[in-house]
Amino acid sequence: MGVPVLRTAKAYEKYAWIIFAILPVFHLGFGLVLIFAPAVFFDTFLEPTAPGLKVTSLLTPWSVNHAGAHLGSVLVGWFIMLEAVTWFGYRKGEKWAWYALCYVPILLVYDASLHFPILSDMAIPILFLGLAIFGLMLPFRKFFPGK
Repeated sequence: MGVPVLRTAKAYEKYAWIIFAILPVFHLGFGLVLIFAPAVFFDTFLEPTAPGLKVTSLLTPWSVNHAGAHLGSVLVGWFIMLEAVTWFGYRKGEKWAWYALCYVPILLVYDASLHFPILSDMAIPILFLGLAIFGLMLPFRKFFPGK
């Protein structure tokens, strides 16, 4: 009978979790901007859909603040959830965390598809998508070792 050989983790497998620790920080930033200054977000990012027309001129200030607060709260909650899964599961190499973080690329594909008709601001979701896939694939053997 052979003695099982312990496999030492490579540095890129060991520290790939840092990608998922940093990626949600951008969501936190966007969320806080939406909560505290929603008009800046709506005029800056939604204006390309109707050039020359400000979205805030179509909506009441209350509805802009209300929509911004809700969307910002969702993004801050997303930040907290991603950080918790990353720090308490993914970093330790637990499979459930790998499966949970597989949702991130799915959400980012959806986010990029929302920008596709106007072809504006697609670079950020595609960059985040690449980082998320990279962060999932680097430690793949750590989560699913060969038999």
